[in-house]
Amino acid sequence: MAYELSEEAVGYIFYFNFPMKKNNYKIPYFFVALAMMSLSFVVGQDFDKSAFYQNLSQKDVKRIEQELNVVKNLPMPQRDAYEGALLAKKAGLTGKPKDKLNIFKAGKKKLENAIKTDSTNTEWRFLRLIIQENAPKALNYKNNLKSDSEYIKGNFQSLPTDIKKIVIDYSKNSKVLKPTDF
Repeated sequence: MAYELSEEAVGYIFYFNFPMKKNNYKIPYFFVALAMMSLSFVVGQDFDKSAFYQNLSQKDVKRIEQELNVVKNLPMPQRDAYEGALLAKKAGLTGKPKDKLNIFKAGKKKLENAIKTDSTNTEWRFLRLIIQENAPKALNYKNNLKSDSEYIKGNFQSLPTDIKKIVIDYSKNSKVLKPTDF
């Protein structure tokens, strides 16, 4: 699993002056950074992707909100990918058109930033495919459908088993992915 350090964790790695009595001692906060990285890794390990995809597939704002609370504890850029997909989904479930557009744009931006950070992440490209395939045409967010579907087909075997099952289940109702592709 690739790991990205947050800016805060990187800051702790550097040495800072730490006053003690009359003298100043330089103390490395490297161990604090390691503890933070371990905590983030553990938080990421508790993330239930099956529950995430189940909630993403529902038309229930409360479930989307609950899942948003879960993903806010993930390290970056994973948080952006999952939160972006959830926000884009939430946009279709809110009331006012202006709110829908603003929420969708925020979700799209987060998802695109995550993919820009790691364009080889097949799962995140699958998330984008789901959002693009189900987004209204008026939003003009369908420009990666073909490239993402081809990428997913070509890299399907590298996905974890649980995500493979989710992709296959999704492909049963998709227009751009078919179960026979896998």
